[in-house]
Amino acid sequence: MIKKIIIKNIPEAADIIFYELQGGFYIEALSGTTIISFLTESCDIPESYIIDKIKTIFHNGNPVDDIKTVKLYEDSVLAISGAMPGIVGAMMRIGSPYAPMRENITDKGSREGVIGKTIPVKLKLFNVILSDYGKRFTENGVIFERETIHRLIRKCESAVGKKFLINIDNTSFESSNVEQLTDEKYLISSAV
Repeated sequence: MIKKIIIKNIPEAADIIFYELQGGFYIEALSGTTIISFLTESCDIPESYIIDKIKTIFHNGNPVDDIKTVKLYEDSVLAISGAMPGIVGAMMRIGSPYAPMRENITDKGSREGVIGKTIPVKLKLFNVILSDYGKRFTENGVIFERETIHRLIRKCESAVGKKFLINIDNTSFESSNVEQLTDEKYLISSAV
């Protein structure tokens, strides 16, 4: 079970967590789920928003055109963005007329794996998607790897200029002892 960290009474914490979302955080999902199901069910993003705003998706570093076919498995990394600028942005866009030029790198959903197992999917948010959904994710709490948690807590200490208490599964813990956090991943949120 993933331990829950709450940073209380540090107003800067929400912004510090927010800016880490581009580097990637984890959302649990069932392996074998499609990208569209992951975004609507696990991330609670409406399908209408996905169609209107999400213009570029990368799965494990490869552009995606069909979000109803590509499935997520262990170690999936999903990066979602609005329209990206320039010719490269136009080429990588979902359903781009330039898609044939990137045919050999496009993820077509041919990967297979175990179905129905709970897995952590690494999600990266960019530009308009980060702006529209980042705050909601941070308010609900996001899962980060241990090294990111260490960095977040050190940034919070730096922002307030002192040590502070954090709450880990309802137990107080001093921020200066951050290196003692040894679990692989933690769910973190802030409360003022």
